[in-house]
Amino acid sequence: MKRIGIAVKTTEGGRWILPQIREARNRGLDVIVLLPKGDGRLARMVTELAASDPGVTLERAQVEFTVPGWRAIREILALRKRILDLKLDAVLYHLYATALMFRFATLGTRLRRVHMVAGPLYLESKKIRIVERILARLDTIVICGSRYTYNLYRSIGIPERRLRIVPYGVDIDEFCPPTPEEKLSARAALDYKANEFVAVMVAYVYAPKNLVFAGRGIKGHEDVLAAWRMFSAQHPDARLLLVGGGFGPEGERYRQTLIDAVPGGLHAHHIRWLDSVDDVRIAYAAADISVSPSLSDNHGAALEASAMGVPCVVSGAGALPEAIDRNAGWVHRAGSVSSLLAALESAYEAGSNRQLEDLGRQARKYMTAKYSQAQGAIRVIDIVTDTERQEPGDARDPKQIRPETVTMFSEARIARNSLGHYVTHDSMMAEDKWERALVGLPGMRLAARVEDRGDASGSRIHGDIVPLPYYVGFARMILALPRLIRTIGRSVETSRVVCAKLPGVIGMIAIFCANRRGVVVVAEVVGDISEVLSTGAAGRLARHFAPVARLMTQIAVRRASVVRYVTRQVLQQRYPARADAHAISYTDVVIDNEIVQRSPNQIERGLIVAVGSQEQLYKGHDDLIRALPILARAHDEVHLELIGDGRYQAHLKSMAAELGVGERVAFTGYVSDRMELNSRLDRAHVFALPSKTEGLPRALIEAMSRGLPCVASRVGGVPELLDNSVTFPAGDVESLVATTSRLLGDAGYCKKQADRNAAVASRYSRSNMEQARKTWREAVVALLDIDRV
Repeated sequence: MKRIGIAVKTTEGGRWILPQIREARNRGLDVIVLLPKGDGRLARMVTELAASDPGVTLERAQVEFTVPGWRAIREILALRKRILDLKLDAVLYHLYATALMFRFATLGTRLRRVHMVAGPLYLESKKIRIVERILARLDTIVICGSRYTYNLYRSIGIPERRLRIVPYGVDIDEFCPPTPEEKLSARAALDYKANEFVAVMVAYVYAPKNLVFAGRGIKGHEDVLAAWRMFSAQHPDARLLLVGGGFGPEGERYRQTLIDAVPGGLHAHHIRWLDSVDDVRIAYAAADISVSPSLSDNHGAALEASAMGVPCVVSGAGALPEAIDRNAGWVHRAGSVSSLLAALESAYEAGSNRQLEDLGRQARKYMTAKYSQAQGAIRVIDIVTDTERQEPGDARDPKQIRPETVTMFSEARIARNSLGHYVTHDSMMAEDKWERALVGLPGMRLAARVEDRGDASGSRIHGDIVPLPYYVGFARMILALPRLIRTIGRSVETSRVVCAKLPGVIGMIAIFCANRRGVVVVAEVVGDISEVLSTGAAGRLARHFAPVARLMTQIAVRRASVVRYVTRQVLQQRYPARADAHAISYTDVVIDNEIVQRSPNQIERGLIVAVGSQEQLYKGHDDLIRALPILARAHDEVHLELIGDGRYQAHLKSMAAELGVGERVAFTGYVSDRMELNSRLDRAHVFALPSKTEGLPRALIEAMSRGLPCVASRVGGVPELLDNSVTFPAGDVESLVATTSRLLGDAGYCKKQADRNAAVASRYSRSNMEQARKTWREAVVALLDIDRV
């Protein structure tokens, strides 16, 4: 399968197709998005996506996606011709009118037809159910957005083999709980006070439909307005915020009718009604509860609200009760004003007892466990491409799999010399350290980029090596990609467990290959690629790929059964594991020596030391050189020692000379001897780490263990290590200067930071890390299902 179509009848709503488009593109599929004519938010977003990705095409249909009548034959035939011209392999259509058009337009073709049902409204009409009993059989698969919709399809006789359940879900990274400060800011922006009780309802206003709930809008605005008038009379501190305009001209006219019908006007009852907005998060951030009193709905706004930690009051209609944890929200009888009023009173009482914050956390936990939009997109594209994942082991010949094989995929670059030995200058990859860094299990093997170089020297790597195509840089990676994917795929097929380091192209490919082949995945999250891309350290063009890189890494992490993070909180928040995964915080940074306190006579006044590779500019050595002339004006004795080497060293030397500080910068090169490195650290005045990105920086922890005052950019796990006063935004040379200058000029402050650093570094003693490593090892052993530990 190479080309799929995704169709929606609207140009405004339906943004849930965007992660589906991205997931299809992640798999190398060309995506043609079919929308009707006209402007709208969805149309604009797809246009932007197509402009940045040549694999996405926006196709504006020459017909309206409406329920076809007798005069629609010409439009259906025109749509059929266009679909055939596009040479699609499969089409995914959303919303019922779109489904009807595409079912008829693709009759007799070999296309795989997948209908994803956004809401159950049309199935609540007896007349439509009679027709749908026949027409649904024209779909290859019907994806029901909820259990409720699934049950409706089963009730009209659609067999289980044609049905799947995949919630539309919500972006759990876009919708996340606000901090107390953000909540206060949101309230201030909406003119609400901190002590007021705020309820929010986010929904379009739909004009009444003839086939169902005649004379009433399906979202229940009539009920919430009626209940709120009574509720606000008893609670003068209560405020209702309605967000959402009318859907189309008819919906807007109906909204105005509702507003005009409120006795005394909205203001008299502390009600504010905003039109549709591009970003509803500020409304949820300001709210104490969310209200969804629909007469018919899928999961509705309850998912967004729960994702942001807002408890929900929902009706018992449709799939709404599925969307909330009953212990963290309230369900009232659909269409009943008195039942809704009672639920509002219960929520208000919970607010008075200061329980809403705890309920919000519980709601967020429930939602993230069941309704991740990214996970839903993965499942949907699996169904569209007919590649639904089998249980681990089902799709592979067990004779090809060694019973204990764990393949570790890394971004490491190693060399193979004329003797056939694998060698490296990376001390962490030398000897058997790479094995101990994971779990030390037998049957392990390392997949890494291998360069055949007869004269290569360095530390010997022992163990089973899977050589991957060698490349350096983005352009060569693109050229090597086909061979890289093939090699990784073959290695995955003969693995019991895939362990992939993220971020990185190799780890990402390994996870996606493992996922498709039913191989268990372990992810090691050691850094944040979006940090380095967004700073431009990898090139200006790379800035545009930062959001995509972050999304792909998030998707990859959520496919893992066990996730190891090198940080305690930071990477966990940015790249959360799925709810049923085993998440572990463990770093292979181990402090072997005793924590030391340097004597003042060891310190070389004004010496700033930085340690890191110069293969790229990620470590910020260029920023240190830019800061040096400014620092020298206030501190005449200041000078810099850069420990490390790489292809950018010549560039850094040239930069130092151009800025007139060449004599103040010493380029020491790579130092492999631990005692020599400690000696260089011990005589430094300040250690600096102005990186563009980090996971949990080993060099920083080692410097802290020597009792060194440190400054570092606020990236990765750095905020978990250093006092906030000695950190600064990545790439901010002015802040780097100010922070370093204070340490150089204030001996008392310098000593305070040094003492604090030594205490924090003690967390990474061998005894502490051994216990974490044991937990990590046991988690991987459990995946292998073997007795030996």
